[in-house]
Amino acid sequence: MSVSEYTKCGKMVKDLKPASKKIVDKTCDICNSTYSVKYADLTRSRSNRNSEIDYCRFCSLELTRGDKNGAKRPEAREKISKALKGKIKQFQNTDGLNTQQAAKKITANGYVQIFNHEKRSFEMEHRAVIEKILGRPLDLHEQVHHLNGVKSDNRLENLYLCESGSVHSAIHSQLEALGMALYDKGVLSFDRKLGRYEFKNIFLEKSLGFESVSIKQKKNKCESRLEVDTNSEIIKGIHRKIPLIASNMSTVINSEFYIRLYNLGAFGFMHRAINPNIYLKETVKIAKECEWVACSVGVGNEQFNLAEALIGVGSNVIVIDVAHGYADSVINLGKSLKQKYPHIKVVLGNTVNTDMIEEVADFADAIKVGIAQGFACETKNTAGCTEKQFSAVLKFKSRAKELGMPIISDGGIREGADFVKSIAAGANSAMAGSIFAACPESAGQIVMVDGVPKKLYAGMASEHVQKDWRGGLKSGTCAEGGVRYLDMNSGLSDLLEHYIGSLRSGITYAGEKNIKDFQQSVEFIELK
Repeated sequence: MSVSEYTKCGKMVKDLKPASKKIVDKTCDICNSTYSVKYADLTRSRSNRNSEIDYCRFCSLELTRGDKNGAKRPEAREKISKALKGKIKQFQNTDGLNTQQAAKKITANGYVQIFNHEKRSFEMEHRAVIEKILGRPLDLHEQVHHLNGVKSDNRLENLYLCESGSVHSAIHSQLEALGMALYDKGVLSFDRKLGRYEFKNIFLEKSLGFESVSIKQKKNKCESRLEVDTNSEIIKGIHRKIPLIASNMSTVINSEFYIRLYNLGAFGFMHRAINPNIYLKETVKIAKECEWVACSVGVGNEQFNLAEALIGVGSNVIVIDVAHGYADSVINLGKSLKQKYPHIKVVLGNTVNTDMIEEVADFADAIKVGIAQGFACETKNTAGCTEKQFSAVLKFKSRAKELGMPIISDGGIREGADFVKSIAAGANSAMAGSIFAACPESAGQIVMVDGVPKKLYAGMASEHVQKDWRGGLKSGTCAEGGVRYLDMNSGLSDLLEHYIGSLRSGITYAGEKNIKDFQQSVEFIELK
């Protein structure tokens, strides 16, 4: 019998009742390892074994392995088998398979066990993962710690090998101490009604723009950048080799520009700041030359009717285009269109709130992410709402991939690197306005500024566009867009060649050959 003379709180052990929950130090009589237990557990264990000898958990397991365990002896196993005959369902998983057939099961305390066909027994998955890496069996005293506390998460990066149980206990003690320190500092609070600790909302989210991050260099796998596959599913079922989309803005796109984009391997969304009759004619032109015809609408019954008319003349992608797109009016309209016209694609936007993706995952074909990062947008100066584009897209990455929901990064594209980083952050494509508006072929007017020809580029919520479209701003609203005069570039073909070249280059710097692998393995560095 090996137990400390005093409890952790200083009481004499000899004075304790057998059911006492006081903590004492127990020493294993076989391996001499010492660890803390409740005195009640100690006395119960001794009573069950009818012995005063103390064992640690590992030595106890060793003593009951194989034939040392009475329940595992052939005669006992045969008896158990007969008793359970016809009752096997109680050992089946939720998928209806016997646990040995499924080769995996979850223990009552959340650990994953996998069936070892060679040994004909189950073993802990987290230990098996470490043993495979080490190339040897783990010692009985070695334990594996789950860094995130999720016992079923047995990815190697979530596991840490502890040389003993005391080391493992020390890690958990450290976590508890850190938790108490956070409580003392006011970071954690205790909800007495729910009986749990919670984080106080004292942290402001950090928002990074494309200019604030860099892609971390890795070994190049390509002999030529031309080997890189830039094909991307920009909307469910729609793939483009150049995942760039021209913004649905009146100074960017018209039917001619749409068709040019499409034929070069990129994409565009038709804008809605136009007379409905002209809009339908423009859509017909596009439908004659392009397989996918994307048109924008707003919200409300009138816009539902417009969407139906556009679908009637060939549109098969409807973009519900609202600046504050996380709204029931947007979600309900998208759902109604999808129910009535299941063959069409529905794109919703704009949002920077990841909750939206959960609400629309069952019917939407893509989501536009981004608020007030456009070159001509002034929402951040009026409404005060915006997020830097890199962070906005990055927070959608994991869940969007799980749901198979394409993300369109909308805004913040000023140069090739911005496009590369938007794709790296998890976007399936990037939408841009100003870089396309600067093309000689774009829908924007050419105006003379100090004797130099420029392209006029205006935000859709600008007074300039609203006046041409609706006769002016609605009463009680303010302009949330401005007018810019852009230097013209050398043309759409050269622009796309430059941007897709940037993407190929960025993917090789991250050590990959295609967008999917690029997004999975890319690492970032924050630039100060």
